[in-house]
Amino acid sequence: MQGASGGVNNEMSGVTARVAVQAQVANFITLAGGASAPGVAQAEEAQQVVLPDLRRCAAALGVPPEEVDAVADWLGRPVDDGPWRPSPIALPPEKAAELEAFASHLRCFAQPESALLGMALYVSDGKIDAMYGPLAHRLGDTDRPAERFRRLHRHLAAQGRMVFGPACLLAGAELPRSEASWLFFDGRFSLTDETRADMLRAAGVRWWGKGFNARRVADQVVLSTDPRTVPLLEFEGSVGPHRVTMALSRRHLRYGSLTHWYFPRMVSGRELRFRGFGSLAPDEDEIRPIVLQAYGPRFD
Repeated sequence: MQGASGGVNNEMSGVTARVAVQAQVANFITLAGGASAPGVAQAEEAQQVVLPDLRRCAAALGVPPEEVDAVADWLGRPVDDGPWRPSPIALPPEKAAELEAFASHLRCFAQPESALLGMALYVSDGKIDAMYGPLAHRLGDTDRPAERFRRLHRHLAAQGRMVFGPACLLAGAELPRSEASWLFFDGRFSLTDETRADMLRAAGVRWWGKGFNARRVADQVVLSTDPRTVPLLEFEGSVGPHRVTMALSRRHLRYGSLTHWYFPRMVSGRELRFRGFGSLAPDEDEIRPIVLQAYGPRFD
C-alpha cells in the first residue's frame, strides 16, 4: 500500500501486524443460524462475527474517555436488534459525522444482507461463484448469488478471514494484502479520464460542456446490451490516506431505482463514496471488489 512517503509496503511489519490484530479482536456480533440447505445434514449454526476493539476505535474517533464504554456498546448492537438508535452522546458535528459513518460501515461489515446487499451498486457474481464452487459441498447448493454471498460471509466469519478496514486505519495499521480473506473498505473514487472519455464516445457525445446530459450517457452506456460497450469501468481514488485503483465490470453493475442516481455523477467526473467487500492485490495498489455500495449525497 502506498503511504504518504510514496513508497509501497507489501508486507506488514511485526508492529503493524500486532496493531492490526489488536484492532480486530475483542467484540463479537452473533448472527442467527439459517435453515438447512439441500444436501446439508443440519441447519446453519449461529455464527459470531469478530468485530474490532470497539473501545479502542471509539477513543480513536474522539469519544471522551468517560463515554467510551457507552459508545462501544452502541456500536456493537446487532442490526436486527430493534430499530436503529442514534449515538448515545453528543459530539462536535465533524466528530459526530465520523462516528456515525464508522457505525454505518460496521453494520454493513457484520450483517451485509441487512445493510449492504439491498442497495449494492456492484455485485461480482463471477467472483462469488468462483469462491463458492469449491465449498458448495460444505455450504450447500444454491443458485442465488445473494444467498451464496451470505453463506460465504458466514463461512469466512467462522474462520476469522474478514478484516474491517476502517478499524485498521484508525489503529494506524496497513490494510492486509490477501485474496484469501475479505477486506471491508470505504473510499472515495472517480472514473479515470480514459474511461469517462470512452463512455462519452460510446454515447455519441462530442461536446460535454453546457447542456451535457450525463443521465442520457449513463443510460445508454450502462444499460447497453452490446458487451463491447465500455466493458470495464476504471476508477482511481483513495482508501484512507492511500491511493488505489479499482476496475468494475459493466455487466455486474446494478442500475435500478436505488442506484441510478449515482451514475450521472460518475459520468460527470464527480467523486463517489464506495464501501463494500473485496481484496487488496498482493503486488499492486488495486482494490478487487466483490460487492460495492455507493452512498453519500446523490446531488451536490
